[in-house]
Amino acid sequence: MPGTVRHLLLCVLFGSLLVIGGVSAGQAHPLLQDGGPVQTVTHDQTGYYTFVGVDTAARGSALPGAMAFQGGTPTAATALADISAYAREFGLENPAQELQFKQTFGTPGGSTTFRYQQVYQGIPVIAGEMLANYDPRGRLSALAGETSPKLALPTTPTVTADAALALALETVAKDSGAPAAELTGSTPALWIYDPRLLQPSDFPARLVWRTEVTPAQGHQPIRYLVLVDAQFPTVALAFNQVDTFWGKHAVAHAASGVDRPKLSTANMPLPSPNYLYPPGATYNSNFTSYRRGAGSSTLVCNTVPTALSGAGSCSPSGAVPAANMAQYFAYATFNYYDYHHNRNSINNAGMPLYSNVNYRDPYDPFTPYMNAFWDGIQMTYGDGDIFTVDDVVAHELSHGVTENSSNLFYFYESGAINESMSDVFGEFADQWNGIDSFGGADLEAEKWVMGEDMNADPIRNMADPTIYFDPDSTQSPYYYPYASDNGGVHYNSGVSNKAAYLMAAGGTFGGYTITALGNDKTSAIYYEANTQLLTSGADYQMLGAALVQACNNIRAGANPLGITADECVEVDEAIHAVGMHLDPVAGVEFRPKADLCPRPMEGNQPSYLFKDDFEQGTGNFVPGTIINPVGMPASLAFQRTTVAFQSSYATSGTESLFGVNHPYLYGGGSGYAYEGYVQMKNAVTLPVASTYYLYFNHAVALETSSAGSYAGWDGAIVEYSVNGGAWIDASSLFDDGKNYDGVLHPANPLPDERSGFTKHSHGYVSSRYNLSSLAGKSVRFRWIIAADSYGSYWGWFLDDVQIYQCPSGAVGTAGQEGMNVPSGGTYNLGMTYLGQPTTRTITVSNTGVLDLLLLSAAPTVSTGFTATNFGQTILAPGESTTFDLTCQAAAAGTPVTGTVSIASDGIVNPFTFKAACTVMVSGTTAYPTRNYFTLPNVPLSWNRIPWATGYEVQVSQSPAFTGAPIFAVDPPGALTMTTPPLTVDGLYYWRVRAIRANGTPGAWSAADTFFLNLP
Repeated sequence: MPGTVRHLLLCVLFGSLLVIGGVSAGQAHPLLQDGGPVQTVTHDQTGYYTFVGVDTAARGSALPGAMAFQGGTPTAATALADISAYAREFGLENPAQELQFKQTFGTPGGSTTFRYQQVYQGIPVIAGEMLANYDPRGRLSALAGETSPKLALPTTPTVTADAALALALETVAKDSGAPAAELTGSTPALWIYDPRLLQPSDFPARLVWRTEVTPAQGHQPIRYLVLVDAQFPTVALAFNQVDTFWGKHAVAHAASGVDRPKLSTANMPLPSPNYLYPPGATYNSNFTSYRRGAGSSTLVCNTVPTALSGAGSCSPSGAVPAANMAQYFAYATFNYYDYHHNRNSINNAGMPLYSNVNYRDPYDPFTPYMNAFWDGIQMTYGDGDIFTVDDVVAHELSHGVTENSSNLFYFYESGAINESMSDVFGEFADQWNGIDSFGGADLEAEKWVMGEDMNADPIRNMADPTIYFDPDSTQSPYYYPYASDNGGVHYNSGVSNKAAYLMAAGGTFGGYTITALGNDKTSAIYYEANTQLLTSGADYQMLGAALVQACNNIRAGANPLGITADECVEVDEAIHAVGMHLDPVAGVEFRPKADLCPRPMEGNQPSYLFKDDFEQGTGNFVPGTIINPVGMPASLAFQRTTVAFQSSYATSGTESLFGVNHPYLYGGGSGYAYEGYVQMKNAVTLPVASTYYLYFNHAVALETSSAGSYAGWDGAIVEYSVNGGAWIDASSLFDDGKNYDGVLHPANPLPDERSGFTKHSHGYVSSRYNLSSLAGKSVRFRWIIAADSYGSYWGWFLDDVQIYQCPSGAVGTAGQEGMNVPSGGTYNLGMTYLGQPTTRTITVSNTGVLDLLLLSAAPTVSTGFTATNFGQTILAPGESTTFDLTCQAAAAGTPVTGTVSIASDGIVNPFTFKAACTVMVSGTTAYPTRNYFTLPNVPLSWNRIPWATGYEVQVSQSPAFTGAPIFAVDPPGALTMTTPPLTVDGLYYWRVRAIRANGTPGAWSAADTFFLNLP
């Protein structure tokens, strides 16, 4: 979930200077429990833990509550018991019934992990997994996993498996361009899909049919995971699990036109030290789609190469140079994993290494295929030797390693981690082999560049991901928050890539200076995390904790590389430098929400002309069908969600309206486009000279295209009619929140390839429209959903439709927590903890029509603040610059104010504003690492404040703490207290403040939380 972002808007005379400040959020460091450090990660949507870990090497014992506290021989049974000790913190009520054992995996260092699958009434939950990790002495070192808590949904499907498979094949055929007759799907199996475990979402958990769609014959980069709703015949999720990103950066070279240096006779870097080489073969597709000897595919070699060319190579005559490279670097990758990680091939069980070169797409056989991909069985390379280079080969084979280890979904953050794992091990294998892809020496300048040997542009730079517009931090403006690229799996891999680079090579970044660990130690840490500590839906916060844990795990074992405790601190600093411990700053875009009014209402309420939350029925609305009324009777176009979707999904109460994606869901048959609507039954008259707003909550889940410039096969729009006239698109009235987000496909019945709501909204969003231009007129609105002739996702949910006037006493400006501050006004940076300065990035923009000259090299500041990193001082109209404003006061308990002055060119007076922040008591630490209690008396703890003579604590079920009692801590110097008996289940907030020697209290700390579930 996104963190808070504050915007400060400052204006000078004639509006030539605009300043916007954004929060750089922070989080507490690992908590303390029983005297030893414990790492915890909490899922920001479910509210339950996803990771708990301890440094057993430093602590000398296991996580508290472990069956074998000082060590022993763990088993699947003891692992389940250890998980049970923390079950409720992870959202499990009865682990013995909710978890099924999957597998055990050990590493060369001696760690052992037991993996479990979450099930609900015997049905597995997608990405619902738990693992228990033990150090080499058998001490429980970590528990990790995501679960879907408190499930309550039907488990008997109303959609047949055959119908689900047919819909899955149709969906993949449409998205991939392959004929449905040439695709096949695995036997559909019932699963539970909770979208929150894979992406930011508040869509409800659903029973689904799960299948994997692949080519029936031939060989195409198609391997789709498809989930079909088992209660409502629509697709809940579909994405391709095959990595085919390389071609996005490649240039179209025909095989005969590729100009490559002559391959040298460089030897394999090492003989296999642990395992015998597995079988392997490379085939030449001869510019067809055939593979592995079928059709026109011919065997080039099936021996282990010892050289890139000449004797010992795959093709000694050099007739198929791409085969030489493919075979050589496949076995070089095997050597890397074998030598460094004692891994026996891709699946750790001697999996054969198969490759095809000179492949062509069967649906475009006359165009060179500019890509390479791993399909779960073998590697395939397009025309020539563009992609058969060392880091590309190792990258793609590492996808196979991940698939057979953590099995990270290739989707959103887990997919970005998956992609980064391939970059990390691909680059380490590249640097370890000591040669470039043609047998020459590796160039220092090409280290950390992915695909540098391709006859095309490289695709990523691990040392500086921003070179290719990838984020180097979760807080980077390049962080990709959109649905394309499977949720940014390639772009957002830059976060982990930068962390791996910092760990291996060292450097200063994000306020931290990291001392290099070197490639081998970093590789060991990433391998331990990938194989032992991540579950399939892991996000960056889990990865950050897992990397630190992995470092400590290695120290607790034989530790042949000699990793030290100080080096594990460097790992932790690298994690913090790239913001893995923070929610992505771009996450605010996932589910944009509009404020009801553009200015804070200060406790007043709007004046409503119309308001309906559908709890009392649909009498205020009329459904209808514009296209295909036979397939979709008007009465079915929009229905109450509990009826049509067979589940409550609403932002208030239990009811909402549900717009169906396609009529064939009700037997209308495919092959017909469809357009339906729901409109207000009666018009409302907006008073003259007034400003009214239309506001509604809605959730979009419509079929979109994953390729091309068109986003939506299906889409939705809002229209209005004035005084009973023609319907007009309402997009020109849009004011805040979620706006149209894509262009509809020409196959959609809405005309002119117009814009609309097209993509998955990750759950409920809100949209606000300014109706001031319609004042004095009679107005009706309608909501239209339109679909092409076949294929469908869930549809469009609509709730809380309101037309209203904001209270006149509202102050401020539009924006998230925005406030209008003129020159001479005050900007409140918020709270900062003692000894932990708070920094806000301020952006200065010239909104005028003339150049703006800022004379000061940096703004001048006074009293408790510093300003740094000021950018250029001449701003053309529309240009911006930034500086960082830091509150670094040394005392706690009172507001700190200072003056910030930005000198301009003398045409206007210097722009001056006051800055303020409040220095708080050091951050509280909730007892111990658990925030879910079954006792009525909850123990709490916090940090010591040197000047404090006592403390006071407040506990409330409201974050405002209105009327909550204040408890004095007895004895006054204690740093813990136990609450009086609490009698109500639910979420509680608590805070603490220090008392001075004169008896006056300091400022309240930031609120912490805990959950109470009484027995």
